[in-house]
Amino acid sequence: MFRQNPLLHDKNFVRIWISQIASVMAIYIANYALVLSLYKNTNSPLATSLLWIVYCLPILLVGPMAATIVDLYNKKKILMITNLLQSGLMVLLIFVHSKMFLVYGIVFFYSVINQLYQPSEASALPMLVKKEELTQANGLFFFSGQASSFAGIAIAGILFPIIGVNFSIALCAVLLLVAFVAVSGLPEILRQTHVSFEQGLVDFVKKMVEGYKYIKSNRLVLYAIILIGSMSITITLLAVNAPALADELLKINLETASTLIVLPALLGALGGIYMLTRATKNSKNGLRKRFVIERALLILGLCFLALSILTTYLPFGVRNYFVPVIVAIIGACIASIQIPAQTFLQETTPKHMLGRLMGNVSFMITLMTVIPLVFSGVMGEFIGARSFIFLLAVVCGVGYYLLVKHPDATDL
Repeated sequence: MFRQNPLLHDKNFVRIWISQIASVMAIYIANYALVLSLYKNTNSPLATSLLWIVYCLPILLVGPMAATIVDLYNKKKILMITNLLQSGLMVLLIFVHSKMFLVYGIVFFYSVINQLYQPSEASALPMLVKKEELTQANGLFFFSGQASSFAGIAIAGILFPIIGVNFSIALCAVLLLVAFVAVSGLPEILRQTHVSFEQGLVDFVKKMVEGYKYIKSNRLVLYAIILIGSMSITITLLAVNAPALADELLKINLETASTLIVLPALLGALGGIYMLTRATKNSKNGLRKRFVIERALLILGLCFLALSILTTYLPFGVRNYFVPVIVAIIGACIASIQIPAQTFLQETTPKHMLGRLMGNVSFMITLMTVIPLVFSGVMGEFIGARSFIFLLAVVCGVGYYLLVKHPDATDL
């Protein structure tokens, strides 16, 4: 994906790509640092789940209209203004991070602003790269978005015990300023033909409907989206519940949890990407995506089962060695499911549909995330983190069974 890629020599693409990576990492570093801070102050999994729910709400409420609004204005200016406003909100968070409801309010407005940033970024991309390079550009953006979210959570987990929530959020403000500087070097990006807000909304709805019709008519595409969405949800759920998992399963503090949970997960994901790349490259006939996904789902389910059951009986000293290994394998499995599913989408989707399909995927993932977040928060509050992990093991097992038994999945 990266070697000898002509896009990496395109200054405009690199600028908007840097902006995307910096803004996504800022979101996840801030959210996870706030999750750790909230749990430390409230000891409530429900309070931490609510933070992510508050962030998701504007995506569902404002997203469709925002995507139409940005089409009427200069996208470079929107990208610059939104990055500056978000950086300002990060600075404001430093002063109110201990006041829970003020934090929720700022996170909500941050997400509202982000609904202007993301469609501006997505619609600017086709105007900045050559038509024949758009598929690669979309693929790089999708991959870096997923990778940056994972890396952001890991960085927050590592930094929080070292520099605390204030400096973690300050880092996010700096990242958003980097994003601002990056997009300020872009050329003016105007809509080629001026349309009314009403017509823009109609066009947006048409494109969304076309995307959903394509997904509905192609079951394998739907399977791939469900797999990508499920892994994104799993990452979010584990991040939200990591403090409770550390407290209940491992009996360790948040500072130690970063070393035993977050860092091994990141290293495992990187290891999974490396091994998957090597296996695909060295396979003469090409490594079947279905084979990789099935095995990764099975191992993932077994890892969650081991976490939920074995940690009860293992001595404390042994547990501190056992858990990082299991978590690293979980990270590798998640990467080994997401990457083949994402590659399948990029290989099979017509080029003219790829942009709107990725937009639909993001919207669907957000929609799929809200209910599990509420459910996991309630479970964590009243049943416990161990039951939540056991449920994840059951879900992975069901997913593995359905994939193995379903005849359509043979073409994956």
